[in-house]
Amino acid sequence: MALRAKETLGVEKLEVLADKGYYDAEQIKECVDHGIIPYIPEKGSNRYIGTDLPQIPFPESVFRYDEEKDALRV
Repeated sequence: MALRAKETLGVEKLEVLADKGYYDAEQIKECVDHGIIPYIPEKGSNRYIGTDLPQIPFPESVFRYDEEKDALRV
């Protein structure tokens, strides 16, 4: 997806952010080889650097649907 974004934007270099599901050595190398710098947390890491977010995933039960705004709220 980062390769497509780089082509679409027509840039030489690109920095991208992805979730830890994309932490794959081959994909990371492919990005770097194409001038893309990926920022991806390591698999198994629950650290949220520089934030006050909890160390566990957000369970669905903490969200409420706001029909007027068509959005989820905590």
